[in-house]
Amino acid sequence: MDSSQLIAQMLGLVYLVVAVGIAFNPDRYKKLCKEFTSSIGLGYIGGVLALLTGYLIITFGPNTWEASYEGLITLIGWMALVKGVLYIVRPEVLKDVGSWWTKNLQLATLIALVLGLALSYYGYVL
Repeated sequence: MDSSQLIAQMLGLVYLVVAVGIAFNPDRYKKLCKEFTSSIGLGYIGGVLALLTGYLIITFGPNTWEASYEGLITLIGWMALVKGVLYIVRPEVLKDVGSWWTKNLQLATLIALVLGLALSYYGYVL
């Protein structure tokens, strides 16, 4: 198994579990988003974790810009890296992004489900 498949499996599983979690507990996730955006410490830890995750995906993943699942993994890695930097350097961004996702929780669920299914397919089936 190459690193792209491993990362696809990992991300696919995370996105699927998050989508199911939001679908079954939307009120809990709304509360979670509000709590996360109001906490300086949680925002900082979230930024560090996003930065590390993005770095690991970019460093050990495919890091290719093409219309494939490997390109999607690369995009997710760079988005996580940028998100981590923003949350550490400009934490006020956290409140704006968090409140937007809280208002659009159904969209977040749909995106997580589609990403989870697609990445799981490429990670586990192909």
